[in-house]
Amino acid sequence: MIIRPEQMAALAGAAESNFQNRLGEHLRQFFPEQYGNLDEAGLQEVVRQSIERARAYGITSERDICKYADLMSAFGRDFDTNTATAWASSILNDQSLGDPGAKVNRLAQQALGQARSLGSEAQQLEARVRTAGDAAAVGWQAVTKRLSEALKHAA
Repeated sequence: MIIRPEQMAALAGAAESNFQNRLGEHLRQFFPEQYGNLDEAGLQEVVRQSIERARAYGITSERDICKYADLMSAFGRDFDTNTATAWASSILNDQSLGDPGAKVNRLAQQALGQARSLGSEAQQLEARVRTAGDAAAVGWQAVTKRLSEALKHAA
């Protein structure tokens, strides 16, 4: 059996489309506040941006791209360039971590630590100032839990 280049391209396109759909479902499941009410076109744009940005860092496996999308969902679409999350840029641009999977794993570990820290800080704020701290504490605790679960179930 001979597979022609155009057949290979069609198969690759179908595989990519399938992955994009699974990634969109994953994001809706684990980040419902961000994506639950987003229409299909909006969700597909988020998926497309996640894949594009991950691949720009050499991240190509579906599982690692999914983890990258989880981090974007938890910390913002620009988490890789935002000064508030400079740790992410540092890891992504660390040449000593040649393997993209190692970078993603380091990112995930650091992100969970950051999310836990933010949750702890919000709880402390809540204890001091009942009004503003209340929503922030619950928000970061929920984000930490969702991020942890999402990373475990990455596509």
